Amino acid sequence: MNYETRPQQIEMTLEIQKAIEQNKHLIIEAGTGVGKSLAYLVPFIFWSIEEKKKVIISTYTKTLQEQLADKDLPFLQEILPVEFKFEMCVGSENYLCLRRLGNTFQYGLFDSPNEVKEINRISKWRDRTQTGLRLELDFEPQERSWSKVCREPDMCLGNRCRYRNECFYSQSRIAQSKADLLVVNHHLFFANLSSGGRVLPAYDAVVFDEAQNIEDVAGEYLGAEVSNTGIKYLLDSIYNPKTRKGLITRIKGLKEETCNRIIEYVSAVRTVSDKFFTSILDEFGMGSLTKRLRTPNLFEDPIEEPLTGLYNVLHFAITCLDNIEDITELNAYSDRCLAVSNNLKIFIEQSVENYVYWLEIISKPHYIKVCLNATPIDIAGLLREQVFNKTSPIILTSATLSVDGSFEYMKTRLGLDVPMELLLGSPFDYEKQVVLYIPDDLPDPSYETDKHTDCAIERTSEIIKITKGRAFVLFTSYSTLQQAYEYLSKNTEFEILKQGELPRWQMLNIFKMSENAVLLG
Repeated sequence: MNYETRPQQIEMTLEIQKAIEQNKHLIIEAGTGVGKSLAYLVPFIFWSIEEKKKVIISTYTKTLQEQLADKDLPFLQEILPVEFKFEMCVGSENYLCLRRLGNTFQYGLFDSPNEVKEINRISKWRDRTQTGLRLELDFEPQERSWSKVCREPDMCLGNRCRYRNECFYSQSRIAQSKADLLVVNHHLFFANLSSGGRVLPAYDAVVFDEAQNIEDVAGEYLGAEVSNTGIKYLLDSIYNPKTRKGLITRIKGLKEETCNRIIEYVSAVRTVSDKFFTSILDEFGMGSLTKRLRTPNLFEDPIEEPLTGLYNVLHFAITCLDNIEDITELNAYSDRCLAVSNNLKIFIEQSVENYVYWLEIISKPHYIKVCLNATPIDIAGLLREQVFNKTSPIILTSATLSVDGSFEYMKTRLGLDVPMELLLGSPFDYEKQVVLYIPDDLPDPSYETDKHTDCAIERTSEIIKITKGRAFVLFTSYSTLQQAYEYLSKNTEFEILKQGELPRWQMLNIFKMSENAVLLG
């Protein structure tokens, strides 16, 4: 590994060391190219080993999380004069569940020929994998396929499971308990916080990289969301009328009368849910949209009554069973029904103070997702109480944390009182190393959306030819990405890669190994 001395990196490392010694929080803005990851990893590795402390490194993006686990930490294991262990931690839904995989085959819980094909590939991979992690698959399964065989926390049998000695997730928890450093992402960190610490082992210090995203992620876990796709998936999992399969068709011991009542309520909820979300699309349109809603009871709630009925009949069904596996799964689905009902009520009535209520419509080629969201406006008090007052030291770093050279805005938003502060520039010479190109002759996207997209893709093609490929192109919509992929594949000589074709790690490896590839994401 080629290493170049960077004064900003050394200054950052020394300041973090000071924060560790004084047991204080530290907020650092360090420009691109400083080498932030090594600057915080080195002092915390030594502190962890010397003081027998466990450190969490939390990132916003999976890309940075994987960079730390696959590149930076293995490199430091080779060159540092101390031995240390680390584990990359991901949400439990990223692990293959052997019990659910077995049930899917035993009861034929497939909704399509493609699911059969993909889950068969997963089953064969099960014999090769050491971790059971989805990111190690050599293909990218559809979400519905993976959701049938992944671990679901509320359906886990724990020590009562017949696969407990082979469980991939349990093995990962044992490894995490023995590690000195845990590499997580912000979503997992706040999932652990909202669960009362049941997701991660206890820890002694935290580094938040990409810390500008903490507020948004924390808000997601403290808020509420209901979507048309979420309700459909919930109902299909209980009973899918197209395939005539689902949870209730594989549970032995349910009387026919009880099964029929469940099917009736599933059908009733599906009908009123479809009408409810269709009425929202009729009012706000079919295109992608994000809109704040300020008026309580703008919509009537036709879903609560049949959903409560479904919850009650599922709970009644539980009383008729003896099998712990069936009881656990029925209980999980009944609780999910109750959660949907409660969250929808919160959104419609706007009953929680200091929350913002907003509608999001995500329009994609094959489906439209309608999300109803309620998120706290101010999470500073909670972060202060649950994070900054409970753990020390905590380091927050990013390339973008200050406003006009001051951290006051970020400190106020996050509830961070009197931390140490450090503001560092970038070692890059932007005038010599960067070209910023802003075309001023493209059609206005507000009025000529299609023409603007066509022209932007053509201009991108011209730039890629100048750079001889070697480009990473980012899009704000999947449909535009697909359109660009088709155009560039026909009109350039370079290898064009698009997000979603292969697992992310495989795609990035191909991109790095190629001299002229273009990656669309």
